[in-house]
Parts: sequence; structure tokens; C-alpha cells
Amino acid sequence: MASALIKEISDDFLTCQICVEIFRKPKSLDCLHSFCEECLKEYVKPGETVVKCPTCQRDTPLKQNGVPELKDNFFILNLVDTIGARKKVQHSVDKLPCESCAGKGKVVSRCLTCNDFLCKSCVSGHKTMRAFKGHLVVTLDELRSGNYDGQTERKEPTCDTHPGEKMRFYCKTHSVTVCRDCTVLDHPKPEHNVINLTEAAKEIRSSTQQALKNLKEVLHETEEEIVATDKAIVDNQTECKKAEQLVDEKVSDIVTHVMKIGEQCKENVKADYGWEEKQKRAKKEELELKKVRLTSTAEFRESLLNHGTDIELATANKQIRECEDEL
Repeated sequence: MASALIKEISDDFLTCQICVEIFRKPKSLDCLHSFCEECLKEYVKPGETVVKCPTCQRDTPLKQNGVPELKDNFFILNLVDTIGARKKVQHSVDKLPCESCAGKGKVVSRCLTCNDFLCKSCVSGHKTMRAFKGHLVVTLDELRSGNYDGQTERKEPTCDTHPGEKMRFYCKTHSVTVCRDCTVLDHPKPEHNVINLTEAAKEIRSSTQQALKNLKEVLHETEEEIVATDKAIVDNQTECKKAEQLVDEKVSDIVTHVMKIGEQCKENVKADYGWEEKQKRAKKEELELKKVRLTSTAEFRESLLNHGTDIELATANKQIRECEDEL
């Protein structure tokens, strides 16, 4: 059951979305998204009092000491230990160091209780020393099979208020896990409804199954809404293009109509100015003729004045005046 479940877990679930690598000391935010502690330290700017989740943008308040005081995600940490160990032995194990001694012996097994790779000597020690009594040691082939994925010793959180104390109880009043000391000092009965952790887990597992069912229904509805919204966006873009095309066509019609009006206006302007030009040219012709007459009369009078005799001047005087009167 556990092995099958682990096989269903995707690499993305065990990957920090900041460094895009397998989690190292994962810290959990209020939104349930987790990231490596070191990644969050680099992500959070100095002086900031909240962490804005890189995935969903929800804020998580920081305590006085910042990122290190965020909750450890033991669930993911244990999965990383289990699956990570199996992945390490899928290929060559020549470079794997024994994690139990300082020697360089070839790794041949793994203790699922200590979560350490062991050389042949350390395997012998595990089997003979009283301190390791009850430890489950498996060969690398057994580890590769995945049959022991669910039997790895899982790290459990201890009480922040009472260091070293395991969380064996659950306070239903405050919905928190508590240690034995907490049940006496911080969450005493009857003010607090404290029950055994196993009993609480049974109740929570049942309610979680229903909550998960509801979440999946909402998720399905949300996915359908996303599909519908995507279609609406595409439809909107299509309608927008059609509207733009209609605008272009209307503008083209208006431009064509305005151009026709413009051409007609220019024709009218040409006609008006053409008539005026014709009048001005006719006037110019008259003026040119008048100029010729004036020039001729002036030249005649000047020649007569300078070279004519008295009789010639007197005889032509009347004719000249009559000619000038006509100009």
C-alpha cells in the first residue's frame, strides 16, 4: 500500500519550486506550499516580516528569528529520504559513502531505522550491538525493489515548548498536536479536550477523506471554469478581430466617401478659381491693349512735343486729347 502510494508521487511534489531541485530541509508556509529553508532565506528580503509564497502569493507571517522558525515539513522530508535513497541505488553505488563510519567500505545495505547507508562492517555491527536491536537493515537489491518504501523510519516532530518531547496527544480545543508535558502544563483537562494521537488521527483521516472529496469536486469545477474561461477568451479575441475588421471596413468606406467629396470640392474650387482666372486674364488683355495705346500715344505726344512745328502741334492737339479720353 505504502509502496504503491510512493510510486504515485511525482517528482514535482518533491521538488522545490525556487531552486527546482529535490527538497533540502523543507519549510512549510501557511498556504501548505513548501520550499527549502536556504531558498527561502535568499528569497526573503532583509527586514521583511512576511513571506509571500512564490507559488500562490499568499502571505505567511515570520517570527522573530525569521525563516528558521517556520514549520518543518516532516511529511515531505520523510518522502525525500525514502524515495531519494531508492533513487541513489538505482544506478551505480560505487561513490556512495558509508554513513555510519569513517571508513571507505563499499555500501551493501541500508538501515531503514537510522536512514543510513551501511558498509559490510557496519551491517555486522548493527546485527550484534544492543543499541541497534530492532533496526531494519535491507540489502541494496531489496531497497531497489521498492518493497520497503513504507517501512523507512520516519522523522517525527518534537515539541517546540518542551524540547525532546514527542507529540503523542492532540488538543481538539486548539486543533494542535501536544506532548505529555503540554497536557499537564499548557493544555490541561477538563478545560482542554485532549485525546490520544492515534484516536485523533483516525478522526482526522475520516474528515480529511470527505474534505478531499469536496476539494476534488471544487477542483473539477474550477478546471471546467478555466476551460470555459479559456474558450470565452478565445471567443472574445475572435469577436474583437471581427469588430476591428468592421471598423477597418467602415473607415475604408468613410475614407472613400470623403475622398470623393474631396475630389468634388477640388473640382468646385478649380471651377471657381478658373472663372476668376479667366476674368483676370481678360482684364490683363485689356490692360495690355491699354498699355499699347498709352505707349503709342505717349510716344507720339513726346515726338510731337520735341520735334513738331507749332502748326503740327496745334493741329494734332485735338485728336490727341480725344484719343486720350478714350483710354
